[in-house]
Order: sequence, then structure tokens, then C-alpha cells
Amino acid sequence: MFTRSFIHVLTLVCCTLSCWSQENLFDEARWKREGLIRATNSFVQTTRAPHPENAQISAFHCERESRWWGNLVVVRHDGDAMFGFVSLPADYLENAGHYVRDISWRKIREVGWVLQVLTSTHRGNGSLWLLEIRDGKMCSLMNTRAVAENNERWFDHGQLQIEYMDTDTSKPVIMRLHGTEHQLDEDGRQSDKKVEAYWVWEASKRLFLPMK
Repeated sequence: MFTRSFIHVLTLVCCTLSCWSQENLFDEARWKREGLIRATNSFVQTTRAPHPENAQISAFHCERESRWWGNLVVVRHDGDAMFGFVSLPADYLENAGHYVRDISWRKIREVGWVLQVLTSTHRGNGSLWLLEIRDGKMCSLMNTRAVAENNERWFDHGQLQIEYMDTDTSKPVIMRLHGTEHQLDEDGRQSDKKVEAYWVWEASKRLFLPMK
């Protein structure tokens, strides 16, 4: 018969091994050794976004728990052979939600190719991030609240709509976020409001900044 102390120790060991196993999924040496296919097959589900113009760059959302927990990784590779991860910005690693709702590459006039990332937390709240590869690493161009999908507050379709206004070369590049936000009060009454925000590209700072 197991004692309580033994069961407690066994639980701690199992949790430690589980955490180590989860972190080991993103071990760069393992990815290099096994290749992209075997490495990504270790996850519950993987979403891949290859760079449209650079065949040696791909972004992946690797889910450890479906629709719950996963990591964004950007990889340098040649076919299945993996060269290494492209490091992510510190602000993204610290503030992004633990689930990637969507990833896609977007080409924006004056900016170039950026990785558009929508992340969320377990509560369904999250942000839009724009990242670019600069000097061999990913850099943040902007981030803002853009995802809400829970029982108390939510956007239509779970997120704000994103529109890049960059076709008129006589005007600055602007990103427009818009949608409708719904909210329930303590008595269950719903209120709705339009949400609209504009971000302008500042080439000298290489950032999208909110327009006042």
C-alpha cells in the first residue's frame, strides 16, 4: 500500500517528466536530428505557413493540446532538413497568448513580408501581432488587442477584421481594425458597440503606430 508521501513524490516526478517532455518537443537539436516531418508529427496538430517567396523559411503553430495550448516557431530549412529556429521577439514571448488562432504571411507596401499572428488565452482574449525577419531574427512591428471570444465579451467572428490600406502610393500605409464588440452586464443584458482603430506605418521607426 502506497503512503501519501510516496504518492506525492510520484506525482511531482510525473509532472516534472511531463513538463520536460513538453519542453523537449521544441528542442532545436531534436528538430535538426529528426527533420521537420518527424518533429512536427510529435504534436497533436501542426499548422504550417511557408514564406511565399523564401522556400527556406516556414512558420508553424505546433499544438500540444488541441485548441488549447501551442507554440509559434519560425524555422530555417531546406526541404525536410532543419537548419535552426528564427528567434522570436522578447515582447511576443512575454505577452502573446498561449494559443495561436491564426498565422499568415502578408506583403505590405513599404514594409515587405510580415507574419500576421493572432493569439489568444484560455479565456478567448488575445492580440494581433505583426512580425518581420530582420537581421536573422523576428522583430515586432506592432501588437494590439484584437481577439475576444468568451461568454461575457466577444467580437463578431471572435476577432476584429484587419484591412491594409496600402494601394494608394500617395498616402501612408495604414492598417484598419474594425468590428462590433458585444458585452453582457451582471444582469445578462447585452450592449453592442462599434470598434474601429487605425495604425500608421512609421518607416523611420520601422513600427506601426496607433493614429490619434
